[in-house]
Amino acid sequence: MTNHAEAAPRTLDLALFAPHVDSLFEIAIADDRFALRLAEATALRQYSPDPQARAPFSLVFVCPDLRVLPQGSYAMDHAIVGRVDLFIVPIGQRPDGIEYEALFN
Repeated sequence: MTNHAEAAPRTLDLALFAPHVDSLFEIAIADDRFALRLAEATALRQYSPDPQARAPFSLVFVCPDLRVLPQGSYAMDHAIVGRVDLFIVPIGQRPDGIEYEALFN
């Protein structure tokens, strides 16, 4: 499933997300709502020789709803960040829910 709501264009970088670790992002699909807690925002190793390239990073979300969302792009709403479109992939289950990851390189 893909949520096709429009998101405002902006630079998606670690600085946008890092202050919001432990806050909720919401995905709405039809009449269902999924609350995903941003559990981690991590810088990754830079491989590009271009100093203007965006620094790679990873976001890990946890959703207590055990229905697994398939990998895909979703419009995610956050009280401060606003709406962002992210491609997330389910990466596992832990005691507090399903983990999803978004990678930026």
